[in-house]
Amino acid sequence: MPLCSGRELEPAAVEIHRPATGARELAAVEEHLLLAAALDVHTSDYRLAYAPLASELDAARAWLTRHARAGAAPLIGFQVSSFPTKAYRDWPLEHFTELAG
Repeated sequence: MPLCSGRELEPAAVEIHRPATGARELAAVEEHLLLAAALDVHTSDYRLAYAPLASELDAARAWLTRHARAGAAPLIGFQVSSFPTKAYRDWPLEHFTELAG
């Protein structure tokens, strides 16, 4: 199978380890890293680095200008839902209300 560098890789047998009954499922980042592991690329740092685009920052500033109280600082945001298919992981909204006080 050719790569961009021109060298070729032999097809490899990749073992997928499935969790035993009752074991936790792989986190999404662990699942995606299986692809890199198949090429013998490994990491121990699972942190994600998100760099918003200038247009995203502009949109966020515009939204805050319309919705935040003048002089409100610091602003704290909550991620109140996860994936639509994993809504069972969502914390109840009333818990966020209580936390925000």
